Amino acid sequence: MTLLIGTDDGLYRVGDVPFERDEPERVLDCEVVTAVKSWDHTEGVFVASSTGAYRSVDGGETWKDLGVPLGDRFWHAGQSEVWSILATADGALYAGTNDPYVFRSVDGGETWTELK
Repeated sequence: MTLLIGTDDGLYRVGDVPFERDEPERVLDCEVVTAVKSWDHTEGVFVASSTGAYRSVDGGETWKDLGVPLGDRFWHAGQSEVWSILATADGALYAGTNDPYVFRSVDGGETWTELK
């Protein structure tokens, strides 16, 4: 069983639980992680963070930046953030950012549309 751990210093992974203190491996440098999610109907795992939203389909070995537009107002320390992400059974992605904005992608994160 793989465990992904979101922290204020990126995303870490361990292969077995319980684990030793020095075992977690940093697999994504994304500053503050706000959510780590997966769904039965969608391949991969999704991460929302202070630097954007990401998806891995290989257990966290590699990550794709989904390119969620970040707002022009800042929450803290000069950064906007992706607070949540949702993948629906029909393949749509939704991302909530601060300011607040909600964006939708119907092409796997290639393009995003702001929902009014």
